Amino acid sequence: MSKRLMSRLLLCIVATCCLGCEPEQQDLGAGTDHFLAAQDAIAAGDKELAIKELDASIAAQPDAWAYFQRGRLLAEKGDDDKALADCVAGQQLDPEHTGLKWLRAELKKPLDGRFKGRNAEPPVGK
Repeated sequence: MSKRLMSRLLLCIVATCCLGCEPEQQDLGAGTDHFLAAQDAIAAGDKELAIKELDASIAAQPDAWAYFQRGRLLAEKGDDDKALADCVAGQQLDPEHTGLKWLRAELKKPLDGRFKGRNAEPPVGK
């Protein structure tokens, strides 16, 4: 058998073996688990549960997105001081987070004027 044929055969065997290999499941951590649970709660309309899950997410793994989500929920309730504190904490982790910048602008509006019109949702971005 030629070297070239042997190399191809070996390559086919290795490739076949690799096809049966499953990638390792990566543990994303408790912070991510709670963040995802919060997203599910938001989708289900359970904002209080979402806030509790975001509290746990931030306690386990502080993240600008978690601060943003919790801050938005708090702002919707009119808890402006806590919402602003979440904006500040989130921007310490990610000063350019567009969602947090948007939320700070929304907090300057009266409660009944927030999250309406063309600025009802944060801009697409980081």
